[in-house]
Amino acid sequence: MIRPFLLVGALLLAGAAQAASFEYTGAFSDPNQIFEVQFTVTQANTSVTAQTFGWHEGDFDPVLWLFSSTMQQITKDDDACNGQGCSPVNRDSLINATLGPGTYTLVLTTFDQHWWVYGTPGTPSYVTNTGWSYMGDFSGLPPNYDLKLTTSTSIAAPTTQLVFPPHDNAPEPSSALLFAAGGALLAWRAKRRRTVIRR
Repeated sequence: MIRPFLLVGALLLAGAAQAASFEYTGAFSDPNQIFEVQFTVTQANTSVTAQTFGWHEGDFDPVLWLFSSTMQQITKDDDACNGQGCSPVNRDSLINATLGPGTYTLVLTTFDQHWWVYGTPGTPSYVTNTGWSYMGDFSGLPPNYDLKLTTSTSIAAPTTQLVFPPHDNAPEPSSALLFAAGGALLAWRAKRRRTVIRR
């Protein structure tokens, strides 16, 4: 016969064994980079906590964003405590969310990098459609980050990347190739013309 307190203890251990925790540290080479963590939840009502610790260590002011698989913003957090109705001020970021099965993307940025997915083109003027604002700033602080992701249920190891995000004001790769090809053609024609004139 299994005694009740033994059964409760076994259930608590089983629940704890299902939790997952991942910590990521590194440094940006530019304030407009972003650090992405893509993870997949397989169970309903999974509690997810994402928290940064870099600001407490004297590094830049971070911002956390959580997106669905279609890059719809679920939530974001700039400051765990901005000093309005809470104390002490804490510029590290904290996200708590309850998620269902699906794939999600957690993004770490510097302040004041913005995602304009709901922005109107032309408002502000540098927003042509959607995307990142490229307005990140270290504010003179070190570029190091420290991010911890914890889930209440077991998940596979997330995939991560440190990248420069897409930006609407930058030319598409195909456009860039066309510009390069056009420039090369013009240079070749100018050189050929100089050669013909010399004869």
